[in-house]
Amino acid sequence: MMKSIFKILILFMFMFVSEQSLALRCGHKLVGDGDSKFKVISLCGEPDFIEIREVAYPPYCRDRGYYHSRGYRKYNHGYRRYTPNYTDCYYQTREVWVYNFGPRKFMRELIFHRGIVKEINILEYGYVNN
Repeated sequence: MMKSIFKILILFMFMFVSEQSLALRCGHKLVGDGDSKFKVISLCGEPDFIEIREVAYPPYCRDRGYYHSRGYRKYNHGYRRYTPNYTDCYYQTREVWVYNFGPRKFMRELIFHRGIVKEINILEYGYVNN
């Protein structure tokens, strides 16, 4: 009984995590989704690592293309299987910045699209800069 209550409490904690806690804190300022490269550099300084990635869009894209929709389609008399249409994939350029805050804090990965922060990920613990 106690284990199930504990699991429910943990679940509720993760449900109510604010977006502010998932932002990148640089000093007393926060960097979040929608911020520009200029703002990130002015608040956090230069990143430790920069990488340019080509990302296939949509995420489930294959070499030949991807399906608009999959599975069965509902008709008047039930469901029928249908042959999906292929659509071409396209690629988007993403710029990835990594900030290392030392061995006692997690590194942060900022993903930019067209100069705007689209995603902030938490990586493993940082390392000592020599």
